[in-house]
Amino acid sequence: MAAELTRAARLAVLGLTTTTDTPPLIVQAAVLPMTGGLITGRLHMYLVAPDPAMEEVPVRWWANLRVTLPWAEVAGRLAELLDQRTVVVHEPGRLDVLRRHLPDWQPHSVLVTRELAQQLWPRLTGHDLDTLTAHITNQRVNRVDPGAVAEAQAVALLLGALLPAAHPTPQPAHPRAARHSR
Repeated sequence: MAAELTRAARLAVLGLTTTTDTPPLIVQAAVLPMTGGLITGRLHMYLVAPDPAMEEVPVRWWANLRVTLPWAEVAGRLAELLDQRTVVVHEPGRLDVLRRHLPDWQPHSVLVTRELAQQLWPRLTGHDLDTLTAHITNQRVNRVDPGAVAEAQAVALLLGALLPAAHPTPQPAHPRAARHSR
């Protein structure tokens, strides 16, 4: 999939926050529209009213429950945002969670940044989002905060580093070198 991406590819970077249930339930979803490696739209974030008991919702989200939307409303908005875009996630399991919540939805295409990073940087000690974020920021950021928004932002940052590495732009020959070769 990465080889097919160009600067014109329409992407939707997905971040999720879930309960600790099995299977997990989405309590926050974030989508960041991109075209190629550039952010081309505003961040869309939705807090979802959970069905489970309060003890299954991460404590850090309890205060947000009063502004949540029912899943049926969020599902329609997410499906619309993801329509005709390549969905970008770091972990394949994130897409599995979304598919369980949207059983009638099929992604246009999918890009898993972990898999692309493993191909491009096989010698790194790890390919989790924290390790890769530290790598691409020269250790200035070494931990991704919890939450769907932070996840989407970190994946977008990573994607901005991966795409040029996967598709290096040919550099023009040095003008002097071109003159001397005649």
